[in-house]
Amino acid sequence: MSRLHPDFNQTLHVDVPIYFAGAFAFYTTYTPLPGFSSTEAAPPKPTKTETFYIDVEPKLTVNDTVLPIDSLSIFSVISKLMGQYPNDWERHLRGIGQREYNMVHFTPLMQRGSSNSPYSMYDQLTFDPACFPNGEKDVASMISSMEKNHGLLGLTDVVWNHTANNSKWLEAHPEAGYNLENAPWLEAALELDNALLQYGTDLAKYGLPTELKSADDLQRVMEGMQPHCLDLVNIWEYYVVKVSRDAQAAVDAWMSGLTKADIQVDGAKQ
Repeated sequence: MSRLHPDFNQTLHVDVPIYFAGAFAFYTTYTPLPGFSSTEAAPPKPTKTETFYIDVEPKLTVNDTVLPIDSLSIFSVISKLMGQYPNDWERHLRGIGQREYNMVHFTPLMQRGSSNSPYSMYDQLTFDPACFPNGEKDVASMISSMEKNHGLLGLTDVVWNHTANNSKWLEAHPEAGYNLENAPWLEAALELDNALLQYGTDLAKYGLPTELKSADDLQRVMEGMQPHCLDLVNIWEYYVVKVSRDAQAAVDAWMSGLTKADIQVDGAKQ
């Protein structure tokens, strides 16, 4: 934070050096000059400007050659399908470089959870052992080889908030996930999820295909969803109220201090 001093003889400015790329926000607080008055007036209150935003582009180089942002040619891959490093990955990366791409975008490289989804992490701090048996050492070697041997830079998704249901970290910190205690409004979603899971389990009982081998199979499963799933859960009941009962209950809850609401008065929350 920099403090400026009034000076009517020059433009005031502040230099803010930024040493790395990213998105940044800034604002200024100041105390306005008091208005002209022949009597004593209360000093003006400090004022804050609106927040402004800037993007600082990274300076990229490939083998000591500057690579302008506008010249990026990016190839995306699903990391879990790349095989094991180094042999499988090197073969794919060589082909990408030969097609004259200069950057590879990887789906998350971390260890996946039980669903095996690239965006469902078992451990956000551990590289996928199926792809990288030597962990961080393999990843560092891969990034170095990409640039030196194939003229490629690396870009990867980092999904700290995507945690697998079998994550050990989540078991230790259940409060970090959504549940009906900290997010009771998700009850309808949970009921629908459970109904869909049950529908999937009962497909054979309804004479529906359990393996989708054609568009017709998919159509049959979709059509069966209405009578065997959606009609059974009555999700619409979560979005209606019985006025004669619930209006008084809402008033009673408000009067007893069991609920609160943000009320805007002259633009300020009360």
